[in-house]
Amino acid sequence: MTKTEEAFTARFGGQVFYAMPDGRCVYEYRGRDYLLEGAMADPEAIMRDSLERGKNLLITTFPVVDLYPDPNCDY
Repeated sequence: MTKTEEAFTARFGGQVFYAMPDGRCVYEYRGRDYLLEGAMADPEAIMRDSLERGKNLLITTFPVVDLYPDPNCDY
């Protein structure tokens, strides 16, 4: 975890982790998971901007993902 991630999670809560097995970077906040890749925005830059503005911008920038799909569903 970088210093920016540490400062961000200390200020806004949640946690940043790497989802297994594919290693995607995910931010978990209030029971929802946000995928921190696949968009044009840089998560570290968004975290720094959030700290400056005092508002959690990750949750408005990155999409919510379902890391645990419905086991009863056929895909």
